[in-house]
Amino acid sequence: MSSLVSRCDDGGSSSSEINFERASWLDVTMITFASPSDEKMANAPLTLNTNIVWDERLLPWDNLHAYLINKEKRKRKTVADGIEKEKALNIEKDIEKAKERARKKDFTHEQGWDTRDACRVSELWDGLFLGNMNSAGSEVFIESNNIGAILNVTPNIAQYFHSIKNRRIDIADSADAPWECRLMEAMDFLDRCYASNTNVLVHCRMGQSRSVSYVLAWGMLRFKYPLRKLEDSLNIKRYGGIKVNVGFRTRLGMIAEKLGMVNMNSRSCITAKRKRYSEEFAFASYRRPADWKGRTYNASRPPRVTRSRPGFLSLKLVFQKLQAKNFIGILYREKTYGKMNSDGFMLLENDKVVPPLHWEVRVANSGAKNFNKYSAIVDIDGKKLKEPLNVREYRVANAAYVDTIAAETNASKNNDSTTNVKTTDVKPTATATIAPNTVQDNSNSYTAPVSTFGRENVVVAAPKQGPVTIV
Repeated sequence: MSSLVSRCDDGGSSSSEINFERASWLDVTMITFASPSDEKMANAPLTLNTNIVWDERLLPWDNLHAYLINKEKRKRKTVADGIEKEKALNIEKDIEKAKERARKKDFTHEQGWDTRDACRVSELWDGLFLGNMNSAGSEVFIESNNIGAILNVTPNIAQYFHSIKNRRIDIADSADAPWECRLMEAMDFLDRCYASNTNVLVHCRMGQSRSVSYVLAWGMLRFKYPLRKLEDSLNIKRYGGIKVNVGFRTRLGMIAEKLGMVNMNSRSCITAKRKRYSEEFAFASYRRPADWKGRTYNASRPPRVTRSRPGFLSLKLVFQKLQAKNFIGILYREKTYGKMNSDGFMLLENDKVVPPLHWEVRVANSGAKNFNKYSAIVDIDGKKLKEPLNVREYRVANAAYVDTIAAETNASKNNDSTTNVKTTDVKPTATATIAPNTVQDNSNSYTAPVSTFGRENVVVAAPKQGPVTIV
């Protein structure tokens, strides 16, 4: 780990036996978590004293790693299959409970803490909890779950309980943050919690990105737990799902690929097609020098055929197209009925208006967020239609109605402009001149109050017969 630590100022735990000057962080991590030598495995302790687990001088991470590998091997040999099946059933029960709480919107745990703030990661270990900043400051949650250690993956959120073990990974939730530089530090802390059987809470601000990324990494490196399987499970358990940023997720995918869990080179059967298109547009986007010897763009290749997205008629113009006066009756999923006003908003009981997507979530209790697809027009001003009209199909079919309205508007404007034009007959004896900053001595001359649009003042020399009127 020395080469990794030398490139990362924040560093992590290091191993003096691994010193690769050109090795990447991924190679160093894989070698570090590989099975130790036979000599180390033979010298690994069978039991650990809880007092020395947290002393890095008495128990280096290498010895702890060998102990945990021996522990997993003994566990596989001695633990019956029935216990593993029981654990799988408990995981399924936890997932079903999370779904039921979300369905009933009752997020209070039996012990009194809010399940929206944290969840138990029983897939890896019953003593591992994943949460947000609220769970880190909740005394009810800490005491009811017997939390003895907290891993704080934020640079600025306070550590509230100083009587327990605390470790801070001060990293920002940014794609270019040095996530891999603090990886071994987080793995070392979680390993010591697991070895000492100390319940631990891993949290960040929202409990959806930074903390999740280190829990996923620990599950893969320590237990060889599949990345996508654990992601799917945590996405259900954590309130609001998990949203690991693209930088952290890329590094997790690299670890999963090294462990043989995910093949990032062949994601689907259309990889060759995607590569061909990417090369085609990349090479066509700039000019290459005349002595270019690389791969060139093949102009004889047929162009890529793309399908344009259909146009939509606005809901306001749908109301106008149907010649409605008061409202349009909307039936969502053949269950929920609502009314839409002339501005394209849905009407509530107290004459309040909300956007269609808000009405879909609040009134129709649907998370589909596809109002156009599942809604149908069933009546106009209370008069029932013979056949319901799907909102999406109607908006696409009548998208050209916008051009009709625009043409009619332009025609009416042109007619108004021609009728409002007034002409003034000026006698031949009158002369009008434009002179910049000119003041005449003639008492009958004056500056006309005409908008000159940035030009100089218009000075009109009026005849003695009277003033000239300019319209």
